[in-house]
Amino acid sequence: MQNVVRIRREPEGMTESSAQAAPAGGPVITARDLVFRYPSANGGDPTIDGLTLDFARGAITVIVGASGCGKTTLLNLIGGLLRPSDGELLVDGGVPAAQHAKMGYMPARDGLLPWRNAIANVTLPLEGGRSDLTAKGRKERARELLERVGLGRYVDYFPDQLSHGMRQRVSLARALVSDPQILLMDEPFGALDAQTRLRVQSDFLRALENSGRSVVMITHDLQEAILLGDRILVMSSPRGAILADRAVEIEGSRAGRLHELVVTDEFRALYHDLVDVVMSGFTEVPGAAGRAS
Repeated sequence: MQNVVRIRREPEGMTESSAQAAPAGGPVITARDLVFRYPSANGGDPTIDGLTLDFARGAITVIVGASGCGKTTLLNLIGGLLRPSDGELLVDGGVPAAQHAKMGYMPARDGLLPWRNAIANVTLPLEGGRSDLTAKGRKERARELLERVGLGRYVDYFPDQLSHGMRQRVSLARALVSDPQILLMDEPFGALDAQTRLRVQSDFLRALENSGRSVVMITHDLQEAILLGDRILVMSSPRGAILADRAVEIEGSRAGRLHELVVTDEFRALYHDLVDVVMSGFTEVPGAAGRAS
């Protein structure tokens, strides 16, 4: 059963929903009895075994869990980098490998090319015939995104001239430049210090605002999961079990006030709830891999 936690701390009269505008329709990602095992001489135990799960269209779904629980494996299956051993996995109604054009990816490390400036790094996914835009159009699109993440003055800077937080924002702009329907993120802000992380997280939320884009994010940071997620899934080993499923409804725009949300009673209660669930995953083996509390 999915628990709903509401966090309300906003100016009087504000009624805007926290979640980005979500388009109508069924789930953007569906898994049915999903099984995956890495190749080995004796077949090996499955990393994910019997997972059944839907990901809501237009929502930010955050997956947390200890190292080795299968969360990055699941992200790679969704991205089409791995193939299921058994069961069914559909992304926007098709097999993941056929949906690459609909997906963007933001890894933990920025991966910027040192010989390209910020704007040239952002245009990279549009080059090589992968976009109908002209060279001028590609630059305009990249410049718009860099401005949206607060880097409008740094479009000509090279990676070694940018702070780590700035580099991650360039990486975010690059992930969004092809206007993907689905954004996959693997601990994208994990290497940032606390202050920089809050700034980049706010820029991330602003960039997604009213886009209707679906996001699947992996993180080890429970605070980040609550601040950014519309839904939080807690995974555990063995077999990629879903230990908990929490929906988060935060009234008003989150961007720019993340520091206010962390001091609310609702935030603290959900944080401690998630800590308890994560810690239980070290001592309990659930009866069914896809069952949530």
